Amino acid sequence: MKDRADFGRYGKSFQEGFCQLILEDRPFADQISEVLDINFLELKYLQVFVKKILQYRQKYGTHPTYKLMLTIFRAEMDNENEATQKQVRDYFARIYKTDVDGKGYIKETSLDFCRKQKIKESMLRCVPLLEKLSFDEISKEINSKIHSDRKNKETI
Repeated sequence: MKDRADFGRYGKSFQEGFCQLILEDRPFADQISEVLDINFLELKYLQVFVKKILQYRQKYGTHPTYKLMLTIFRAEMDNENEATQKQVRDYFARIYKTDVDGKGYIKETSLDFCRKQKIKESMLRCVPLLEKLSFDEISKEINSKIHSDRKNKETI
């Protein structure tokens, strides 16, 4: 049994649809980027695909277009091995001008999964604090999680 939490149990098509939605749906990308750990994606080419989108958003403060990502996938992939570069480009070509099946399901399921993982991480950070009886720090940890979760739900 694996210890790592990821989207593996949902399958490749779910993960590919999820990544396509991050590119196509700016409000969804805004929400998911607050709780997403890139390692939740089990396939390397999807990790690279999403990482490039999120890096662009962070650097320029805006969501990239398909045309812009085409340029990025052509010109800014030197740090990746050739197989990953090819997989990213092939995936991008496959999704261009196609619709994602089950958009609502993918959005709801992925947001729920990521939020639960963040809560789990927060709880695990509280264990050593509990042993030290650091209740103020525990309270801060829990409150920061609650406020960020409320903010996410308000934007759904």
